[in-house]
Amino acid sequence: MVNGIIGIVFTREPLKFLLIHNYRSGNKSFPAGGREENETVEEALKREIEEETGLLPNEYKIITTPLMNKFVYNRRKAERFSQETVQQVFLIETKKKNLVSKDSDNKVEGWFTKEEILKQLTFEDHKDILNKVVQYI
Repeated sequence: MVNGIIGIVFTREPLKFLLIHNYRSGNKSFPAGGREENETVEEALKREIEEETGLLPNEYKIITTPLMNKFVYNRRKAERFSQETVQQVFLIETKKKNLVSKDSDNKVEGWFTKEEILKQLTFEDHKDILNKVVQYI
């Protein structure tokens, strides 16, 4: 069962990807998060994208991919330790460049090429996902 999402936000001309920096954990990643109770996957996606990037649904296009990211939480998130998570991966295409997170724990780090962002992502699975997801752009 899908209990989370990853939204890889990108812009064309030139192709760049958005990186989010979480101050609390120190992680640099794509917008992502868990589904809340009684929330659909699409509702979770829209909520997380707005919270972490400030983008509203009319400012982007969702591209659904068949990719899933599966992992088990480690000790960094004590409240979720050993919880199995399955995140559906989406591409979020936007033309809006100046984005500001609404979540005080997060900062929009900026727009980066694929090569630049691969050097900055905290999680190896996010690097793997980026390499796979570009075929859907």
